[in-house]
Amino acid sequence: MKRLFLAIVFVALVIARADACTNFPINVGVVDTSEGRVISQVVSVLINERTGVTVGLKYFKTSGELYRKVDEGKLEILIEDTSNALRFMNLPVNSDPRVNLMTVKKIYRKRVKKRNAYFWLTPLAFRRNAAGVPTLTSLLVSRKALD
Repeated sequence: MKRLFLAIVFVALVIARADACTNFPINVGVVDTSEGRVISQVVSVLINERTGVTVGLKYFKTSGELYRKVDEGKLEILIEDTSNALRFMNLPVNSDPRVNLMTVKKIYRKRVKKRNAYFWLTPLAFRRNAAGVPTLTSLLVSRKALD
């Protein structure tokens, strides 16, 4: 739990430097689960308290809905499990969550030149999904939010 808190504080500090002078709200998207709600609330409070930037929390029923908004460029930050991201891209999920993280990071790194590119940050949480596969929950920050 201490590692989760420190990771969230680190993310808030990184975002604070990038967005402290912006006037636009930051939209955080997450699949509507109890874990997603808790992490998104913590991230929202940290960003708002540190930067004064308004944070809008957007909850989605499925990863498909979440990624549609990502493709539309409607979210600056999203909170997602690496195994869900792989499933959404129709890629195999490895039993080792670190391999899954490296795979999604590699795929997203190729999109860096695009305006709506996202960067995977250090994982915040570890859990087993409904299928019992270990997964890492991480924040993805859009290039738009860092510009």
